[in-house]
Amino acid sequence: LFSVDDLMKSWFKDDRLRAIFTFQTLYVGLTPYNSPGALCLLAGTDLTDGVWYPVGGWQGVKNTLASLAEGHGVEIKTGAEVDEVLVEGGKAVGIRLKSGEEEKADVVVVNADTPWAYKNLLHNVQ
Repeated sequence: LFSVDDLMKSWFKDDRLRAIFTFQTLYVGLTPYNSPGALCLLAGTDLTDGVWYPVGGWQGVKNTLASLAEGHGVEIKTGAEVDEVLVEGGKAVGIRLKSGEEEKADVVVVNADTPWAYKNLLHNVQ
């Protein structure tokens, strides 16, 4: 398998031109050096279909999702740092805040990088 960087080096000699076709790997948190070559499709899509963005920006997406969730009875809490996701019997059952306060929940959503979440939030989970 080739990396995005390997493919770009085989197609373009100019570093500036390669940079135009490799920055898309940052969209998924990778570099051109460790990204699979298939991610070259992102650059092709940008060129053929254009770049799209949500109306209202990502803040608008967040606000709409929060509004929809709250409309279905979801309680969203912000401004408190989570120390640990509480797990019982292999199932997330709540959270412990840095303050020590615990909140039980039917569903726990973690919007973090998976390795980081396992290391920092799932203390007793293998």
